Amino acid sequence: MKKMKRAGKKRKLLGGILAALLFAGALAGCGGGDGESGPAGGTESTGGPGSGDAQSGADGNAKGRFLESEVALPEEVESIYCMGKLSDGKIEVVAKADGAKCLVFLSGDGGESWTTQEAAIGGSWISGSAIAPDGTAVLAGTFEGEEEFGVKKIAPDGSVTDFPVALPESGKEYGNVIFSVLFDASGRMLIQDMTGMQEVNMETGECTPIDLGGETVSYSAVAGEKLIVATGREFKLFDTATKEALPDDAVLDGVTSADSSKASESSDTSYPMVFTAGGEPGSIMYADDSGIYFHVDGASVNEQLVNGELNSLGGGSCELRSIVMVDDDNILVQTMSTMDGHRILRYRYDETASAVPDQELTVYALHDSTLLRQAVALFQKENSGVFVKVQIGRSGDDGITAEDAVKTLNTEIMAGNVPDVLVLDGLPVDSYIEKGLLADISGVVEEIDSSDGLFANIKNAYERDGAYYCLPARFYPVVICGVQEALEAGTSLDTFADYVGRAKEENPDQKIIPEISARGILWTLFKADSANWLKEDQTMDQERLTNWLKAAKTMYDATEHSDPAFAYQFDDTLYGTIGVGAMRVGEKEAAAGCGTLVSAGGLADMLAFLDPESVQYGYFNGRDGKSFTPHLMVGISSTGNDQETAGAFLKTFLGKECGGADQDGFPVNRAGWKKVEEDAIKKFGTDGGIGISISGDGGGKSYQMDDIDQEVMDELTVLLESLTMPSITEASIEEAVLTQGESYLKGTLPLEDAVSAICQKMNLYFAE
Repeated sequence: MKKMKRAGKKRKLLGGILAALLFAGALAGCGGGDGESGPAGGTESTGGPGSGDAQSGADGNAKGRFLESEVALPEEVESIYCMGKLSDGKIEVVAKADGAKCLVFLSGDGGESWTTQEAAIGGSWISGSAIAPDGTAVLAGTFEGEEEFGVKKIAPDGSVTDFPVALPESGKEYGNVIFSVLFDASGRMLIQDMTGMQEVNMETGECTPIDLGGETVSYSAVAGEKLIVATGREFKLFDTATKEALPDDAVLDGVTSADSSKASESSDTSYPMVFTAGGEPGSIMYADDSGIYFHVDGASVNEQLVNGELNSLGGGSCELRSIVMVDDDNILVQTMSTMDGHRILRYRYDETASAVPDQELTVYALHDSTLLRQAVALFQKENSGVFVKVQIGRSGDDGITAEDAVKTLNTEIMAGNVPDVLVLDGLPVDSYIEKGLLADISGVVEEIDSSDGLFANIKNAYERDGAYYCLPARFYPVVICGVQEALEAGTSLDTFADYVGRAKEENPDQKIIPEISARGILWTLFKADSANWLKEDQTMDQERLTNWLKAAKTMYDATEHSDPAFAYQFDDTLYGTIGVGAMRVGEKEAAAGCGTLVSAGGLADMLAFLDPESVQYGYFNGRDGKSFTPHLMVGISSTGNDQETAGAFLKTFLGKECGGADQDGFPVNRAGWKKVEEDAIKKFGTDGGIGISISGDGGGKSYQMDDIDQEVMDELTVLLESLTMPSITEASIEEAVLTQGESYLKGTLPLEDAVSAICQKMNLYFAE
């Protein structure tokens, strides 16, 4: 890095960084973070950014830390194409705004204020974009009114010109496109296309291939005059001027040896790591989901400048697009997330902030969740003095069953190691309430209800003698789509099963419902009907369970079925299942389909396949009432260390900002739901919409997701407001039902034995 502007502060800053790393190491000893200084491990005094006095405060704690804030851009910005630092130190941003306008922003004060000009260009799909040091922006993709892939230049004065790039002939037969555009510190333009890496002549558009020594390219980046190529397993470096290979970078080798996905997993919108020049000759600054790091050329270790666990970077809560070092004390990161959309985050060094947060809040969840991580990031941004430690009961790759994870948690609770906040999905909620382990959160619930509003039907489902011990942040129903007769039969599980069985007898060659696995159909019907299974004494109603299994068997026998690996919740994202059924119904390959509806985007997906003249959708009913599945249900430990801070976290998690994300179910927060409505109409309305293509044996078919208007959203709101009964969420019960039920559906276990095994498991579970 360049020398600090204020003498004597580099060493002190590093002391603050080391204190933060020691704090992370202490957490690792308690099951928290990894405790390393960065993916390469270790630190050295290399003089990284940040020039505040890292001195001890009056409380004896080290001071000095980068704090996160959001750069203010005009509200009309919908998405950010690219961000870059110019040779004169200014920051430039190119963005898409309302009405498909392209706006160019310029800031001479690090993003505090902007000048704006509009560029006469409308991009429908931008596959790659970048900004040269002189302020010229290059965008590649498809543009409004043009069918062919192309490239355009936006000059510093805002004028737009076509820029024909002569892509290699070897890639044209496959429909070659540009995946990314890069500029080095000297203004050389590099691109990544289907054939590899090219240098592009900015005057003629001629491409000169860069010899990568046979390496494939997953994604690419530039830091100063270093080309960084992610090969899928490691990073390779090249000199952008000479195109010669550079020695391997020990720090980046350490990153990929710890996690090879850092060099492979990318999309057309984000990257697992983003890079920029660090300030000193040959230095590299990079960011990933663990934080922001810096190291000089040839170093084998690096400095962690920003701990991702303390802000939006951590836990996969946002996707990374680019990074810019403004100066020693300010770093900008371009991000995207489902909750916040496109943003530019500023990390500014504050010499008065504690090097490590003063408080710690522990949050436990059986499964990880993107929305949980986003809530943690939002809360920590608004409460810089609090570190939120997330404990996950089972990763899905550790071989730990849900039952074992719950037993481990219960043992910890009995030993006094109580998390402050519990995400109760999969946990024995009723047992915790009866044993007094959950605090009354009525104050939090009523405060949110009075400010933002809550779905009253969902809120009321969790009221117990005037108190609230938990509340789901999200919820979702099971719906049915199909011909009118199927919709009418779908008013109860029994009548729908009768309809499916009868229709199959009358039309043995016709598909009544789409093909589905045994576990898949049981999972869907469990969500639809399990709310009706428990008696008041918390024992199983065997008659209802028996009838439920019979209905599942009727439906299973009436369709073709295979048994692929079953998982409707992949990693940390909940996926709705109604889309597959809707596609089969729309193609007249089935009369009806049922599945979970978990987002407004899922509604648009479903409606795109259906013919509104002959096919509709509605709620798929259980027996006694309309059930819903709660998701991300939260509560506070009655014996936690800091119930006030835990309550503040719940206000964030259940609040409007977290509720505005259209994923993982519908928000219980009405203000959040209003934002979901508005965004859905804007994104999937008749004036816009998204095209989707489905390939098959007979060729491809296109659908337009543009059926969402206020009337459609009002109908969905009425449906959501009608739900009254939460389905069973305890993981041990669900697993027992799916396992024993699968054996019955496949004919390897008699009905009576399946019912007996499930009841025995459930009654034993509730007795504990």
